[in-house]
Amino acid sequence: MGKHSRNKGKRWEVAVVNLLKQHGLPAQRTAALQAHPDDTDPDVTIKGQAIHIEAKHHKKDPSKEAFEQANRQRAPGWFPVAITKADHVEPVVTMSLRDISEWMEQGGFVLPNAEVRMSLPAWLDLVKEYVRTQ
Repeated sequence: MGKHSRNKGKRWEVAVVNLLKQHGLPAQRTAALQAHPDDTDPDVTIKGQAIHIEAKHHKKDPSKEAFEQANRQRAPGWFPVAITKADHVEPVVTMSLRDISEWMEQGGFVLPNAEVRMSLPAWLDLVKEYVRTQ
């Protein structure tokens, strides 16, 4: 991966962390933990939450690959999440409906199993509510 691509990825990870922090979520980059090529650490974490976040910004939509990476690399019991952005397109969040359903069961909601993409603001609202009810 070229320097420009690495810098673009780093800027996006920092932007995701800052956005999560703006919404009161204690987020951090885990770049220091990603020093080896077979790393399984997420790009971003939310302190105290079992959420494996892969943050990717590419020319074309990277959501499918990023979600597959999060799902493959997550620790047991962690929710895989991809927060992605393609050039000139609004960012989206991808996670499985099964995982969203697990979060929402506390409120009596049940959703079918599938994969879903949603806007970043909608996902932030969902995560803030989840964190608030724990």
